[in-house]
Order: sequence, then structure tokens, then C-alpha cells
Amino acid sequence: MVGRTARFGLLAVLPLVVGAAASAQSRDLADTPEMVPTYINPAEPADMVFDVMEHNFGTVSDDKEVEFTFKFVNKGVGTLRITSTKGSCSCTVPAPSKKEFKPGESGEIRVIYNPKGKSGEQHQQVTVNTNDAETPVILLQIQANVFPEVQVKPRVGHFGEIAKDQVATLDLTITGRKPEFEITGYELSEPDMFTVEIGKMEDTTLTEEEAATARRSASAM
Repeated sequence: MVGRTARFGLLAVLPLVVGAAASAQSRDLADTPEMVPTYINPAEPADMVFDVMEHNFGTVSDDKEVEFTFKFVNKGVGTLRITSTKGSCSCTVPAPSKKEFKPGESGEIRVIYNPKGKSGEQHQQVTVNTNDAETPVILLQIQANVFPEVQVKPRVGHFGEIAKDQVATLDLTITGRKPEFEITGYELSEPDMFTVEIGKMEDTTLTEEEAATARRSASAM
């Protein structure tokens, strides 16, 4: 299976000596979940026991949400109460089936992961606050290797030190995983400082894993 690749030639003319970055990355992290006070009855303790506490989605496309359901049982002698659930990133959304579970009752926490804007290995967690007598704060882990629909290399580029009136160039390779991928235009944040030259589109061969991910994404549409 093939995708499409093009090269960008990015030229910069700076009026003074600076270090210029071609692009920047940002981390998308939610605030650390707060500890929620929960009443624990030592005479009738709850005990939240999960089948598994981590899940690996494997290689996923960045244009489709994926989800996994963590299942658990209250093996305690008291009612289990979930006071809060929170993902470590806004891309990770947990949803418990309900808030209270009697002794012996089963439950679920469905976790939806949105990989949009991500690339490569990703690790997120869900914090579950309960009245579990021994472990009131439980951490569930999810992993994914995100394969972006459009990939830019390098993601962060530096021109280095540029003297006044000096011209510097930086090559960016942009790859789309669909055969019909085309670059139709571009926008510059500083049009007086940068110019762009778009190279010829070329076919590129995807790895077996990338091709399988692309086929799964296409069949789901």
C-alpha cells in the first residue's frame, strides 16, 4: 500500500541574529486529579477489583476515537461508591456505568481515547476515586501507538543562528497515508519573513502495520 509524500523548502530571511523554530509542539495535559474525600466505613468496607487495570490499543489512526471498557466487581461487604473519574488528558474520557454498587455487584468504566493531534507512543491514565477501604484512589492505564493521517518530519525544526540579511533553508517532509493525498496550499504566520517552495508529490511505501491501520480506518468510514 502506498501513500503520498511532498517536500517543503522553507526559507527565512531575518533582520537580526535569532534562533528560529519552524514549528512547535505542545503537551496536552489535564490538571492533576484532586483527591475527593470519601467516607469509608471500616465495619462494611468496599473492595473494587478490576479484571485488568491497563489496556494497549496497539497501532491506531489519529482520525478515529477508540474505546475500551474496564470491568470490575465489588468484592467487599459494603456499598462501593465512585466519587469521581478523570483522565490525565482531555483526550481521555472515562464514563462509569453508575456511581454505586452493592456487595458482589459488577460494574464498568468505559474509556474513550481521542488520538487526534497525537503521534507515536502515547500513555494516558484514568484516576478513579472511591470509598474502597484499602485503595481509595485507583489508576487505570491505556497505551496507543498513534499513526497520523498526515505526518510532518521533522515535527520541530530549527534554523539555528541566522545573521542579519542571511537566507536559511529547512526541508520538511509531509507524508499522507492515502493514495489521493495532495497538498492544496499553505498559510504562513510571518509571510514577510518566510517563503515556501512545494516539491513534487511522490508515492511512498507504507509499512505493513501502517497499511493495516490505514485499511481499518478506511473500512470504518
